[in-house]
Amino acid sequence: MSIYTRGFGPSQRSKSNIDGSIVIKDKVDGSLHTFKAAADGRKRVQCEECDAVIGKKQATRHYDSHARKSTYHSQDPESAAQLPNQEVDEQPRQNIPQALLKTGAETQRRTKEEDEQEKRRLIQGLCGDLTVEMMLTTARCAKLKPYLLCGPGIKTASFMSQEAAEQVRALLPQGHSLSLYPLCNSNDISKHPTIPDGYEDALNQDHVEVMTQGGESGMERLVGAIVVTGNRQSRIICAEHYLRDRSQDPHGESVRAHHTSVPDDQSTSQYPKAIKILTIPDRFNNPHFVIGTSAGNYLVTSSEEDGQIHVGPGRCGAFVVSEHTRLLISRERQEQSLLGNSVLGLAQVRTAFGYPTTYTTRRAIAEGQNDVETMPVTIFTLYLWKVQGAKVFHQLYVRSLEKCPEGIILTKSDVDDSPLEGKVAKCLAEFSELFVDNELNVTRTPEAEDILQTLANLFSKVISDKNRVVADNIARRRNASIH
Repeated sequence: MSIYTRGFGPSQRSKSNIDGSIVIKDKVDGSLHTFKAAADGRKRVQCEECDAVIGKKQATRHYDSHARKSTYHSQDPESAAQLPNQEVDEQPRQNIPQALLKTGAETQRRTKEEDEQEKRRLIQGLCGDLTVEMMLTTARCAKLKPYLLCGPGIKTASFMSQEAAEQVRALLPQGHSLSLYPLCNSNDISKHPTIPDGYEDALNQDHVEVMTQGGESGMERLVGAIVVTGNRQSRIICAEHYLRDRSQDPHGESVRAHHTSVPDDQSTSQYPKAIKILTIPDRFNNPHFVIGTSAGNYLVTSSEEDGQIHVGPGRCGAFVVSEHTRLLISRERQEQSLLGNSVLGLAQVRTAFGYPTTYTTRRAIAEGQNDVETMPVTIFTLYLWKVQGAKVFHQLYVRSLEKCPEGIILTKSDVDDSPLEGKVAKCLAEFSELFVDNELNVTRTPEAEDILQTLANLFSKVISDKNRVVADNIARRRNASIH
């Protein structure tokens, strides 16, 4: 049976072709990976595996970060059979010696036993002499959750707060990961959750059709809804909607995504062929809380769980989801609308700054929270928080309102000219060099896109810190309304 492996990091080299495509060669195994020329004619390339459209300078970096999870580079023989220009030795099972089959079955049995032993060891380390249910109840009171730390020669679990987990994750060396540990099996979670007063206990066809349409009507049903897994509940405060058609929405989920939110008829879809509730890891392995329909999906960016406010996709993604998770729609429809023609309605994205669809309104929030202090922070609203260097992203939105047929055009006055230092200052200096006669067409300048993506990533820590302030503001308003 053939097994395919691949090298990463500095082992790649790229070559540009006359047709605008780029070929990246892996010097470890000599295999080739092609980024074809993008159809937009803007000197960009498109990944054949995930359909992402990126600048040529980003191709190698994109290959490094995505090839590990690619179905083209799987070590699974069934996936390997899909590799182009490769052959798989599909030896008939009846020709395999019985002794070899017996050895394989014994190895698989031992592997399962070892997995169970490791699981028991981890649970024993977490719970001690307490039962899992008692330990989880105690941890919830202290607002702690179980996390699994993995790395070379390390695999251990411990309870910690979400804030502590984020700090630990930021300090982890390469090759290590920290993720939420599913302490309870799906069988341990009740199939019949408690229905809060004022909420419907069934997701009817009308709800499904409206949520599939997206827009204001879909947000009306979703924002304020409660997601229930056993005795855990998460109320959705803010969400963003994304289409599945990548030609209309460059930030939509790829049809080739390894983790997909497309509802199917399997047990992973809580509402078969209608609604799928799941958490999807981003490229840094941080889970995002997603509710999928056939035409698009909703990303939860602000929620309330057990009285604690979570703001930011990564923090909301800590909610535990199983096949028994249910979506409860409020009987009282709050008067909901998207945020209209406002920068507050833009999604938390950091790519495709030259596309007009990036600046369309796509998110909504619960009533009484639709202002800067209580909206999840985005790269476009950092300027409203007086963050130096972030002015250019706010101005991209402003210029998009001009609807110029040639693209989104900035002037030098749209870039922050205040004295800055460090990597942000370097990025802005490189960006300013792209201006010609005081103007820069971002839509038609791939280099501008590359620099803007780099600059946006530099503000990640700032956005995370500001979202903690937003969470405190939401909690303070909620407590004030109660008293």
